[in-house]
Amino acid sequence: MGGDTSSFDFNTDFSLNFNAFGGLDSAELSNGFVMVDGSVAVTFSGTLDDSNHNCIPGENVTLNFADRSTSLEDYLINEWGASPGCPY
Repeated sequence: MGGDTSSFDFNTDFSLNFNAFGGLDSAELSNGFVMVDGSVAVTFSGTLDDSNHNCIPGENVTLNFADRSTSLEDYLINEWGASPGCPY
């Protein structure tokens, strides 16, 4: 591993949506991508929120990999072991 390097780039356009009390409700994401070592690993877009109230954001963000598409929420559950449920 000595001397090995990797690069990671992340980009997205976004706009923020606030509720009547000034709190952040959601973020609209577009033109998003993650690039690893110069190759696009995933593109994404959608509304980043927790509209189903399970404390895992991303059910309305679509991730597009070379071999499949999934929601950010499902990706966090299936690939990272996130568990639905809030501590409050």
